[in-house]
Amino acid sequence: MAARTDPFAVRNWAAREPGCSELAVHESIAEAVASRPQTALAVVCSRPQDHLRDVLESIRCGLHVLVEKPMSTCSENARHMLTAARQARRRLAVGTEFAFLPALHQCVHAWGLATRAGLEVRLVWHDVLSEARYGATKSRHAEVDALGDLLPHAFSIFHTLAPGNRFHLAHAHQTPDGNAGVIRLEGQRSGVFTMDFDLASQERQRRVEMRVGTDRVVVDFQEKQSSMFVNQQPYALDPRLVPLNSTLRLEWGAFVASWSASNQHADPDSFLEALIQLQMALESSRR
Repeated sequence: MAARTDPFAVRNWAAREPGCSELAVHESIAEAVASRPQTALAVVCSRPQDHLRDVLESIRCGLHVLVEKPMSTCSENARHMLTAARQARRRLAVGTEFAFLPALHQCVHAWGLATRAGLEVRLVWHDVLSEARYGATKSRHAEVDALGDLLPHAFSIFHTLAPGNRFHLAHAHQTPDGNAGVIRLEGQRSGVFTMDFDLASQERQRRVEMRVGTDRVVVDFQEKQSSMFVNQQPYALDPRLVPLNSTLRLEWGAFVASWSASNQHADPDSFLEALIQLQMALESSRR
């Protein structure tokens, strides 16, 4: 691990944390790579304002990179990352793990969503204030507001449900306190894709609602194992997909799939290009 801000504190934490006592903590990415010459991949999970610095250093060290969303605090920096990766012939991917939820892919195949015109999708994304995650209180980074933080999740899920569709930003709005709002994308095939978010809700919710012909399909993924309902009746998930129930596996799947010609993310650059274009549109809408 490269811990730039306070490596001493991270070393102390690792010494106390079960399973991390032998974690090597370095003060830079270059130092970490020098100590492990066979390293091939960097996972960048620093603050968004530091993503550009850390992605570029990782690429200079010859590494492929999986960067947490949002790619950066502005589309210009995100574009700089993608250009650097292309020039160095390194793979760059963004961690949008919910795009790889097995239940969503089962929907795509079961209802032939790739060929559906006029698909209506609503993504419900609610969090509670002061939510405890992994033993700490979850907090948002001040340099990225809710719209900028959630746009990659919205796009990646809608992109999964409507593969091959081209999206443009139709509307984006958040309340003055930044806790609630809406992101609406429209697809080239006349579909409407809406994310409603509330980050100060009474309860946590993660749900996708779809109108597919005469069917109403709901995928609830607020728990570790997703559940699916069709016309309010439970719909069985493919048992082969049940083991894919952890964020780590889905994050890793997001990156490995960038090498797979069988996945709609087979050309990761096109996915990142589209995401950067939406980030640019969001920035323009605020001017």
